[in-house]
Amino acid sequence: MQSSTPPKSPGRPSVLRYARFLIAVQVLRLIGLSLIPLLQNNTLPASFVIPTVIGDTSTAVTAPIIAYALGHAGPKTWAASLVWNGIGLADLFYAQTLAYVTGATTYLFGSDILIPFGAYLAAIFHIVTFVLLLEKRTVNQLLKP
Repeated sequence: MQSSTPPKSPGRPSVLRYARFLIAVQVLRLIGLSLIPLLQNNTLPASFVIPTVIGDTSTAVTAPIIAYALGHAGPKTWAASLVWNGIGLADLFYAQTLAYVTGATTYLFGSDILIPFGAYLAAIFHIVTFVLLLEKRTVNQLLKP
């Protein structure tokens, strides 16, 4: 008896396409630049804004590069995407910690709820990207000799 499932295509797994999309979406972290005016008018402390803006901008600027490189399968691009993803997620946790330590959460949660929502959404995207990159099919595809 023949199987009714279609044969798998030899191309890149669809999970890799999803991972590339979720990485590319991180370019939206450029929205973190909107914190600079809040620093200039002393609404938020520099000890929160400067590291947060640097981390968000670095992640956002390198996101398209990592997403593009991941499309050219190979162990180095896979490893680079894992490292980039880890640094981006760590930056989000660091920014969240700084917000609590510096008292910036009072402003962020009180008047501009979109900033924390975007940070949590970006963290979810990073976690899902880790899951996709570490999925067995993706690892087998990217690390095959």
